[in-house]
Amino acid sequence: MDGDVVVRTVARPIQGKLVKGLGIGGRYVSHPYYTDWFKRLLGCTPYPGTLNVWTDTDWRELASQCRPIVIPEAKWNGVVLGSVYVWRARLEELAELVALIRPLKSRHEPEVLEIVACKKLRPHLKTENIVIIVECYYEPPFTNPPRLVRTNIE
Repeated sequence: MDGDVVVRTVARPIQGKLVKGLGIGGRYVSHPYYTDWFKRLLGCTPYPGTLNVWTDTDWRELASQCRPIVIPEAKWNGVVLGSVYVWRARLEELAELVALIRPLKSRHEPEVLEIVACKKLRPHLKTENIVIIVECYYEPPFTNPPRLVRTNIE
């Protein structure tokens, strides 16, 4: 039909190894602002923690190849909450929907991404080496990651 936007979905595999995090992901995932976003993206209340993965891909490379969903920066009761890039994904071993994320204020190396899920994943994984299948959506013409938008919530 004329005027229809063609959206193409491609599965992009990423190899990774579980690594120890900084121990603060749960605090952010549990914040009402981020929890609301993850509820909408995953269809559940997320487990209050993240699974950290050292991947074979720099998050900037992934964002340039696979359009992220952007949780915008927001101000909540005077505190600035940073923007987060999110990709819908599945862990090959478990085949369940997860959110692959990169907080833009992260102190991790560029290859470290985090996984948010409906349940604690670590007990269900047989190995520390995992494959993440990222759902990439393309809306031509798309060449750069989307611009970040600020939101104020007081």
